[in-house]
Amino acid sequence: MSPSNTVILEGNLVRDPEARLTPKGTPVCKFAVASNRSYKAEGVRQEEVSYFDVEV
Repeated sequence: MSPSNTVILEGNLVRDPEARLTPKGTPVCKFAVASNRSYKAEGVRQEEVSYFDVEV
């Protein structure tokens, strides 16, 4: 089994990605994603937005 995790996040980009290099030269990209979710609570449709800050 691989020691890495996989995450699939589907949504809308909230702001422009920011790319930079660390002091050791490793590339890093930061961005934010908004993901919408709809569900029914007590027979009423509800919508919720979750925001995720991502750094890769």
